[in-house]
Amino acid sequence: MKKYISHFYALALSQTAKSTYLTTFGAGLNAFLGFIFTIVVARSISPANFGLFSVVMNLLVILFVICDIGLSSSVLRFLPQAIREGSKEKAREILKLSFLATLLISGLLAILLAAFSEPIANLVFTKSELSLPLTIVSVSLLGISLTYLFVAVLQGQQRFLFGVITETSIAFLKVVATLGLLISGRLNLISVLVVYSLTSFTGLILGFLFIRPDFLFAKTNLKLAKTLFGFGIWIALARIANSISGKIDTLMLIRFVETAQVGFYAAAQRMTFIFPVMVGGMTVVLSPKFASLKTLTEVKSFMKKSSLLISSLFLPVVLLFVLAPWITIWIYGQVYQPSIYIFRWLLLSSSFFIASAIPITIIIYFLGESRFFAVLSLLQLLIIVLANLVLIPKLGVIGPAISLAIAYGAIFIISMFFVFKKFHQ
Repeated sequence: MKKYISHFYALALSQTAKSTYLTTFGAGLNAFLGFIFTIVVARSISPANFGLFSVVMNLLVILFVICDIGLSSSVLRFLPQAIREGSKEKAREILKLSFLATLLISGLLAILLAAFSEPIANLVFTKSELSLPLTIVSVSLLGISLTYLFVAVLQGQQRFLFGVITETSIAFLKVVATLGLLISGRLNLISVLVVYSLTSFTGLILGFLFIRPDFLFAKTNLKLAKTLFGFGIWIALARIANSISGKIDTLMLIRFVETAQVGFYAAAQRMTFIFPVMVGGMTVVLSPKFASLKTLTEVKSFMKKSSLLISSLFLPVVLLFVLAPWITIWIYGQVYQPSIYIFRWLLLSSSFFIASAIPITIIIYFLGESRFFAVLSLLQLLIIVLANLVLIPKLGVIGPAISLAIAYGAIFIISMFFVFKKFHQ
């Protein structure tokens, strides 16, 4: 028994564990601030306007992932290798290529979103009142996309504290500005979207301070670009599919139900947002470690340790499921009572999402099967879309929550089977 206690103690004080604590804390703080932002907005505007706000935010998340085109994953995969090999010039080339590509794509998408906001609002969502909100938030594509690229760079450099500061700065300033609007009596749908767009550039400014901009003077290595995009393109497809999978529920609901119903669903969805954030914070630390392992024995050993870490998230899932009625009313108010049942179904889907974290990380960063990860993600999206088309007309606002549970459960089973099959081979 003493042996196991000593082993656990050593594991808890390892550098990997300390980095995990830091990034998990940062992810938790970021999620907490984002949650405070959501609560203030949800309680200050009507459920109908909150439904419109949520549709805009979910669309932006999808566009952010498109702007990334898998480059953040390529940075996490190749930048640590360049640093470990002592190749400073290669590291600078990676930074330059990633920055220029993200700047070009995010700028182009921002222009297109602003230019076509009206037809998107009318033809895609059948809600003309979405036109102005889409125009306002289009500029945030630049700030957020480049901020998260810099966060990935800092993580790849093992400078996790600076990465946490860069990422959290946006959420902190956003909450402060929104509270200012609330106190002054000027908080409404339009003003909060203006705040969101302006504060999106905070992390970009800090990123330039933490990462010296001299990488912009590195040469443009086209051969390296092929390597980065060759790995990243499959990750990009997977990330886009996963992003759509997690956000398409409100985008599909808006066509079938009233905006107030979308607001109830979005409120429940936001309460589960902590889990993707926490899982993301943990896998950010685990990903470079899995990428650097060489033998199957090392991977199996580290897989057991990391599984214990990830499994700690199941306790809050159970607690939230039990306390859902009280928590929902306490946070949002009595008007959001319809969100309780939705919240419980979303917690079930979150448990499958958490369980999939380790096998998915192994598939990408140890096995290097980015193509299979993309196939998995597209399959997940297909299941969600088809299930939504069947369940939303029959069950209404609860349909997308059930669709997510079905899709995440299927992906967990398939990914575990694939990993153990590869290990056996």
